[in-house]
Amino acid sequence: MCDANLQTVPPNRVDAGFPQDCRCNMGYSHRALQDYNTTNAILENVCFPCTPGYYNPMLGTKECSPCGPGYFSPTNASLSISNCMPCAPDTFSMAGEKICTACGENAQAPGVSGYPTDCICKPWYTGENGAACSACVAGKYKLEPGSALCTNCLDGQYSTVVGATSNVCQWCVVNAQSPAGSGALISCICNTGATGPAIPWRTATKRSACVPAKPSLRVSRMG
Repeated sequence: MCDANLQTVPPNRVDAGFPQDCRCNMGYSHRALQDYNTTNAILENVCFPCTPGYYNPMLGTKECSPCGPGYFSPTNASLSISNCMPCAPDTFSMAGEKICTACGENAQAPGVSGYPTDCICKPWYTGENGAACSACVAGKYKLEPGSALCTNCLDGQYSTVVGATSNVCQWCVVNAQSPAGSGALISCICNTGATGPAIPWRTATKRSACVPAKPSLRVSRMG
């Protein structure tokens, strides 16, 4: 007689006299998960349930089939691929998973993502696909998702915003300059030949911002 979760083929076969005449039911396999893709001997008259993330719709199968990348199944002894459900956006699962794994902080992924590298940094963050994402520092911004580096503010500009979601770079006052990627107003310095604080006149003290120096007058003396 066949043990539990096995049956003869065809069912109720009366001439079955050996353990090898028994076949595992649907949802079960003749090999345990740790023995998949090996040449280990198959135990006769013993079956193993398909673990979550796997399924088997046929009798007498050596190994259960995994849910594909981007799908998961929490069902034990699953009979059908229909139990494999798609991962939600911002999560992923590789083949044979029982749950989907959330992308890292500040990363995103489309639905049915099957690999860690499907998680990419959001527009205002940067980092390798599937790795940690860091906010763009002041003086930089990033408009598109992915692994691209943050873009510097131009020469003569600055921005104090961390994690800028748009180009928020501001120009230094007239007759002032700053290096690319400047993250503070103090980076704006008056050009050679101009004097005054390199800040907008509304926040200046009594002096105007970066005023060109007046040329000195020379008086020639008659000899």
